[in-house]
Amino acid sequence: FDVHVCTIKPGFIQTPMTEGVEGMFWLIDADEAAKRILAAAFGRANVRYVPYRWMWVGLVIRHIPSFLFRRMTI
Repeated sequence: FDVHVCTIKPGFIQTPMTEGVEGMFWLIDADEAAKRILAAAFGRANVRYVPYRWMWVGLVIRHIPSFLFRRMTI
């Protein structure tokens, strides 16, 4: 069985549900997000952030000490 799992970590995707919501930044069009997700799956990526710049946010969050992270309101 040639099974491959691709973890997608989506950022904010522009849909009717996100329309008019304040604080949304780095929105990506739903069609563009779908293209990038399919490209990641067919390209056999293990983990893919959509859009890619969210990878930097994840990197910063992973390096916040837990005692500080628990105090944050995110």
